[in-house]
Amino acid sequence: MGAYIGLLLGIFLIRIFFDSSLWGKNRSKKYFLFFSFVLIFLIFALRSDTVGRDVPGYRRIYLDIINHPFSDFGYVYYEKGYQLLSKICCFLGLSWQIFLSIVSAMILIPIYIFIKKYSKNVFLSTLIFVCYMYFEFNLTAIRQAIASSICLIAYMVLMESKHKKTFVYIEYIFVVTIAVCFHKSAFAAYFLLPIMFIQSIKGVALFVTLASISCIAVRSKILTIIKTLFMKESLQTDAGLYLGGNLVFLIFLAALFVVVEINRENVAKRDYSLNNQTKINELGIKTNFDYQNIFVRSFILSIFFIVLFGMAASVRSYMILNQVIIVSLPNAIENLETRSKQLAIVFSIFFFILFFYTNTLIPNSFDILPYEFFWSN
Repeated sequence: MGAYIGLLLGIFLIRIFFDSSLWGKNRSKKYFLFFSFVLIFLIFALRSDTVGRDVPGYRRIYLDIINHPFSDFGYVYYEKGYQLLSKICCFLGLSWQIFLSIVSAMILIPIYIFIKKYSKNVFLSTLIFVCYMYFEFNLTAIRQAIASSICLIAYMVLMESKHKKTFVYIEYIFVVTIAVCFHKSAFAAYFLLPIMFIQSIKGVALFVTLASISCIAVRSKILTIIKTLFMKESLQTDAGLYLGGNLVFLIFLAALFVVVEINRENVAKRDYSLNNQTKINELGIKTNFDYQNIFVRSFILSIFFIVLFGMAASVRSYMILNQVIIVSLPNAIENLETRSKQLAIVFSIFFFILFFYTNTLIPNSFDILPYEFFWSN
């Protein structure tokens, strides 16, 4: 537990050292984020194979790759993208620890860039990433963690591409398809594109709400189809939907995001003339929907996948979509009035640290405790 508490303390100390009053806002943000993610990377890369429930299995299969022909992709159920990466590294003679460092970088670098480019509060974004389930899950679910980070790259392509809208969609689908080659749960990111055609956040919220309610009635049939299509034997088609505290929390956040975004949309309609709005619409997706708007759409859509799959660790498609919370929540808070914003930031810091302690460290759900360095084995 000491390593994770030390990580949190390190993040706070880096935040204090690189205070904006001493370094300037931009340099403070850049240095804080860089050194914080160096610490996080060290936690990922220097760990023993006992840290993370699935890691011993990943290591065992990696070491066994050399016993199979390079062209053999049928000896394990892993997706072919992950198998190809593993085979290349193994046949190059890279040790398991170096391979783990490579995949850790593949997981963390897109998250680092995503926060750096889009977050209005990089400290809170980093804290949410560490404290709210993504950090612990990424320590164990290597394939899905890589897929999730590739989906963040797809989001950045969607928002940053200079091409025409149609080609941007093709680029997005291509990158998401790469993510699916690492973990099938990334298919959820395909569904963001249809959501982009709904003009208002209010419309998105209404559509997802109706789709989620309708889904409950035919949930088992949909799961049976998905189980057959993706050959996901671990998927329980007859499991009941558990409405736990985490789902209630996520629905609350979705409602908060919708309210804030509707307010922003109303302000935008008031501030822009018809001519300006027409010009904006001609420029394409980058200006049709700002970054926060796309993040909120993704987060709302994740609620549907929670209703469909539940929160089973074997699927977790919703995490592909709601990982944007690391940016969308700090950005939503930044839109509040000054006093409300300060209270919301303080509350969020205490809430997520408490969540990390009570939901990650105490139950040790993914066997990330005790933390051991690889040289201690």
